Amino acid sequence: MSELRIILKSKPEEKKEIFITIGKKLSQSRKSSRKKLEGISKKLNLSVEMLNNIEAGDISKFPQTIHITGFLRAFAEKVDCDISLELEQLTLQEGSATKKKKGECSNDFT
Repeated sequence: MSELRIILKSKPEEKKEIFITIGKKLSQSRKSSRKKLEGISKKLNLSVEMLNNIEAGDISKFPQTIHITGFLRAFAEKVDCDISLELEQLTLQEGSATKKKKGECSNDFT
């Protein structure tokens, strides 16, 4: 299963809020550093539209097979923005969802 599907599958509303927070932080950092999306787009090899979606916290338009956290980290690095706390929250939620699934599977067979 792709990273994006795993992230969105467990607690979608909480995840959505985290992505919105990340997007706001990235947008504010980019604007305060006076960087343009076009320049970041070229450096990261991502379309301006994808960067706009990230800043809006809308990852629903991304392909399901994309590794979104890598793009978020790269974007954050380009605009000198620390999103490590938010990424950690995503990882923790993803981990707890995976553990629950494993537990549910083992319980189903016993």
